[in-house]
Amino acid sequence: MSTGQTNPPAGTGAVGGPAAEAATGATADAAALREQLLRRRLAGGGRSRRTGIPRVDRDKPLPLSYGQRRLWLLDRLDPDTAEYLVPLALRIRGALDEDAWGQAWAEVVERHEVLRTRYGTVGGEPVQIIDPAGPGDYELVDFTDVPEADREALLVAACGSAAAAASSAAPVSATRRRSGRVRNCNVPPK
Repeated sequence: MSTGQTNPPAGTGAVGGPAAEAATGATADAAALREQLLRRRLAGGGRSRRTGIPRVDRDKPLPLSYGQRRLWLLDRLDPDTAEYLVPLALRIRGALDEDAWGQAWAEVVERHEVLRTRYGTVGGEPVQIIDPAGPGDYELVDFTDVPEADREALLVAACGSAAAAASSAAPVSATRRRSGRVRNCNVPPK
């Protein structure tokens, strides 16, 4: 008895009949829907997106984010630790325009509040204190008059003292100092 259906050859793994036709139609519909959504998204349509981070009211204390609250708690537990700091040293070869470098750092500090933020408390609750934009913590150490034989050791010491200063002499405390600091060690080219 014939049902009017042709089954695929045995062993091909293909399924025939109405279920297969429905699955093929659903797959085609899903592919068409994906293509339509992709075209709409590429054309700028679809759900509306925020175009930026909304500004918060600066007339009242700013609460800490969850990450900031963790740093504040670490600072409260051990105020002079540098556990969450990452000192970084880069060697830049070639002439460096110190005025341009200082101005560039000042602009970065002005643009990114996180580099000017420290933490305080209001009514027992931690809050952000965002310092006004300024030149930032920028230090220039000049090694141009240091003999070449001594220079590398002094550079390593200057980088090491910057990291050590973070935890001893001048700690970067979340409540006392902001986090963004730069030390520029100037050496003559070889």
